[in-house]
Amino acid sequence: MARVERTVVFIGRTGAGKSACANALAGAPLFPESSFSSSETKYVESRTVVVDWEMRQYRVKIVDTIGIGDTDLGHDEVLKRLAQACYECREGINAVFFVTGGRFTAEEADAWDIMWKVLFNATVIDYITIVRSRFPQFLNSSLLQTDCEQLKAQKGAAKRIMPNVKRIIYVDNPSSDYAGWEETRQKSRGVVMTHLSQCDSVFKPPELDEVNERISGHVEEKIASDGRIKALTEELGTAREQMEEVQVELRRQVAEERQKAAETELRLVREMNELLHERSSVQERQQSRRDVSGDRS
Repeated sequence: MARVERTVVFIGRTGAGKSACANALAGAPLFPESSFSSSETKYVESRTVVVDWEMRQYRVKIVDTIGIGDTDLGHDEVLKRLAQACYECREGINAVFFVTGGRFTAEEADAWDIMWKVLFNATVIDYITIVRSRFPQFLNSSLLQTDCEQLKAQKGAAKRIMPNVKRIIYVDNPSSDYAGWEETRQKSRGVVMTHLSQCDSVFKPPELDEVNERISGHVEEKIASDGRIKALTEELGTAREQMEEVQVELRRQVAEERQKAAETELRLVREMNELLHERSSVQERQQSRRDVSGDRS
């Protein structure tokens, strides 16, 4: 059986069904789900699963990002998670699934702009698929056409997104509270896998390489620090009956590692802020030149 590699990134507003869609694709509850205003996905999470599909075996890396508009996370925290997502995708991306519940918000439009204008480049549009979630009639082609037209007719935030959209798929991934939820999710998985199986090309722009060149050292240092903190904390837990000085020393080491981790996070945020500023400045200069050229003509 032929084996195929795929990397897919899930992006979406808090509560839109992003993690539920990722779980349906994985065929297992690998990512925390929530239907509430506060996202369950507080960190970028990555899992690799093997899916047998139409005589081929797919090794799919699923990257589930934080929920857009999660008010529990500040600007710096969002940048840290964004940096982690870039790191997880450092080998390239086959597809970006932008999950929406049906009505686009200003926050989603902002995330859309950052994704293709700043972090990557305009060619990422060719790899983005709108995933319209929570659509129970997702197998009814006539209803899909009607809903697609309604999406395109939306005003406000949708005007910044829909004109650029080339692909839309429809799914429904109800929670276990609903009768027949497993069968429905399995059918949604079929829709997603049929689409993903056609995503053969890999998106790996120089902008992604540049981001990772600047942040990879910080991210790897942070991952290492987190691992050491976990190991030291576990060791501290087993030392409760040991001599007091041993516990004191372990606490000192934990505190030292946490300080290192905090300093690494500060450097990471600084790099991301500088990068976003630089990319935005380039975009503004390019727009100004286009405006001047238009005036002259």
